[in-house]
Amino acid sequence: MTEATTGHGDGAVRRAALDALHEEMARHNLAPYWAVDPSVDHDEDRQVMDKKKAIPFVWKYKTDLEPLLYRSAELVKLETSDRRSIVLVNPGLAPRYAAASTLYIAYRLNDPGEIMPPHRHSVNAIRIGLTGTENFTGVEGENIVFGPGDMVLTPHDTWHNHGNEGSEPAINLSVLDLPLAETLNATYFEHDYVEQVAGKTVGKKKQSGRFPADYSRQIYGSGGLLPRFVSHDRGAGNASPTRTMRKSGRPAGKANQPSSQLAKSITTTNLSVISTSSVIQPFAPCVRSTRIMRPARVSYLTIGKKSPALSVLILRGMFSALLSVLFWVSFASVAGRARRSAARRTRHIQAQGTR
Repeated sequence: MTEATTGHGDGAVRRAALDALHEEMARHNLAPYWAVDPSVDHDEDRQVMDKKKAIPFVWKYKTDLEPLLYRSAELVKLETSDRRSIVLVNPGLAPRYAAASTLYIAYRLNDPGEIMPPHRHSVNAIRIGLTGTENFTGVEGENIVFGPGDMVLTPHDTWHNHGNEGSEPAINLSVLDLPLAETLNATYFEHDYVEQVAGKTVGKKKQSGRFPADYSRQIYGSGGLLPRFVSHDRGAGNASPTRTMRKSGRPAGKANQPSSQLAKSITTTNLSVISTSSVIQPFAPCVRSTRIMRPARVSYLTIGKKSPALSVLILRGMFSALLSVLFWVSFASVAGRARRSAARRTRHIQAQGTR
């Protein structure tokens, strides 16, 4: 705006009029959006941008965090609090609990035998083991024991609880998208966990196990294919059905011994590796779904060794994939013929009508 367009010849009068206008708008909970001069109090760009920004910062674990974790474990017990974490607060975002604009990061130390009560929230979370071989997290009935480098997934809206089943303190790192959920006004927490026992609703301090030990690794731990012989409807949905990713590819702590029932029904032979690389991949654009054969039918094979049975299995896989390709090609051909026939009939009817 210029002085000529405002009708005020004097700059001081114009500024006073603008100030009065801004004050009047503020009284009505309104804001101006027209000034572009950065030196002006009502610069439109600066006003709509968040003034607090995360800044580069280094938190020192060994000298700062670790001693504080052990001190907090001495002073804060389960009898007085269900949670005991130390949160990273970025100086640029303080006092907001956020290490970055969209991430909440916290360290937790659990004493031996400590199991905290279940809770759930609208926030997604992961947990990474740092020390101790028997960190514990139960997620929707799957009890997961994990060690250094292992990661546990806690999707939104899933009941979960944390603890330590070992005989020494265990430390893990939690990462949540809490600041993002807060910005979207989509955050909630629930702590009243209940289960149905003998037809009655009973509050519980620990989830009952509904899945065998290390279920996620047994079902989803290799191959990248989705088994068709189990249900993947876990938790609230809209999230990965797996709950853990192991650093070494093998379970930690007590999870080393999967239940005999699971071992019998899902004997891992890594056949999915063969299927993915040499059988399925060439036909991937044409195949709509891939099925892993029940391991009981092929458990006698030894992957990596030449075997007539393995050759037969590969040929069977290629034959199945070829049948799928032929089916979809035939389907597309029939559908194309049907569309062309319908188009010819339509043109014939239109031609009859114009005569």
